[in-house]
Amino acid sequence: MWAGTNNNFLDQRISSDFTRYSIVASVTFKFGGKREPVADWGATGPEARSFPSIHREAQNKFKPFKLKTLDGTQKTLADFANEATLVSFFFPTCVYCNAALPEMQKIYDKYKDKGLSMVWINVLPEENKLIPNWQAEHHLTVPVLIGASQESLQGDYRLTATPTHYLLDAKGEVLFYQDGYKTGDEKTLEMKIAETLNIAP
Repeated sequence: MWAGTNNNFLDQRISSDFTRYSIVASVTFKFGGKREPVADWGATGPEARSFPSIHREAQNKFKPFKLKTLDGTQKTLADFANEATLVSFFFPTCVYCNAALPEMQKIYDKYKDKGLSMVWINVLPEENKLIPNWQAEHHLTVPVLIGASQESLQGDYRLTATPTHYLLDAKGEVLFYQDGYKTGDEKTLEMKIAETLNIAP
């Protein structure tokens, strides 16, 4: 498990996995007709671009979705509505997702009985089959949804990095947006969640 990852360890793992990961990313993630290298997807090591992790407030309405669980059950955004809902976009072989999502699991465990819902959406349909073993390996219990194309998710939710997190209020309004990952991002996100729930982090 990557929980508690520090930047040095993350950079070492990135270095060892970079070749395989970059092939996946360069083939599948396209923006404006250009192929994006893995370095543009939330990197914090020497391959990173100038903004490894972006944090900005967002004011728009989150687009509702209709997707499926791994067992084929149809779910919508309304099924996860709560005082606060965190929607995260990921894929199982994403280096930065494997650093960030175990931290999101800790937040989910801490706040799920205090008004927080959480759901993760896979952005690479070809990796759907990897999800069950990935969940078991990392001890992840947050609900996962599949069923949308990569292109539709990128267009509908302006995805430029994985993981990407949207924090929503009870009405589905976007309270906070965070993409990419560097160590410590989870603390900022937890603070925003606690503020939304009006409880101490």
